[in-house]
Amino acid sequence: MTTAGKPVNPIRFLQEMSDQLTLRIRACLEDTHESGWSESKVHSDYDVWLLYEGSIDIRIGESVHRAEAGDLVFYYPHVPYTASTNEGRTRFMFVHFDFGIGDQLRILDSLPLAGIVPGGGLRDEISLMRQSYEQRRSRKSGIADLKLKGAFTLLVARVIELYEAGEYVGVFPGRLPRQSRSKGLSSLQPVFEYINRRTHLPLRTKELADAAGLSEKYFITYFKQTLGMTPSQYIYQLKMNKAREYLYQRNYSIKEIASLLGYPDPYSFSKSFKAYFHVPPSQFV
Repeated sequence: MTTAGKPVNPIRFLQEMSDQLTLRIRACLEDTHESGWSESKVHSDYDVWLLYEGSIDIRIGESVHRAEAGDLVFYYPHVPYTASTNEGRTRFMFVHFDFGIGDQLRILDSLPLAGIVPGGGLRDEISLMRQSYEQRRSRKSGIADLKLKGAFTLLVARVIELYEAGEYVGVFPGRLPRQSRSKGLSSLQPVFEYINRRTHLPLRTKELADAAGLSEKYFITYFKQTLGMTPSQYIYQLKMNKAREYLYQRNYSIKEIASLLGYPDPYSFSKSFKAYFHVPPSQFV
């Protein structure tokens, strides 16, 4: 989808909404299969395989792709596949998970991540993931589940980073049917772009609703159902994330940041910043 002739940047959206993103691991197990194994499935959630041993041929539609030991296989929901091995034993870890914000659990669908990710760019993350899995299985740590989630979050973030750097693009089909994609976050993407271009200005709900092509009353309800927050809460969070970035850059004074984010004066900005981060901007970095 485009807004005012410019494509929506899903990477930027993930960065801006990072505080609200949720990752939920539904299942994480290891599996071993001998030569001749085959399965045909379609999943309702995201699915990642970490291939330890052997190779797997994956057929999606008319295309066949091969994953080798060390690779990561990334499946998107509702995409049928057939996986098989004919050259000895194969062993891998599989992780079923949701990744979303609010009620939207499929926000990765706008990124072409589904495919076979070469393991060379993921060695550290895969190693940490395997260590965390072993700790959970052996119950050597009282926070094993938390460590596993943290390790897997880093792994998914690394795949996104490889895509952003142009080092990986998935080749599996990874989008939901058009009628499903037309709802949820995609309907609000023009609003996100509109807000992002105007963070230095006061924004009225009516103009945001117009950007979405919705009535003001329905827009407020729809926005909160989709993101789990009101438009004003989203704008507040966006401004605070931008303020944090400006402070990290060390190129702007507090007065300049207040102006860039539409605050009437440094005091108002500092008050909002402290309410969000529990520390004044002057002491943040």
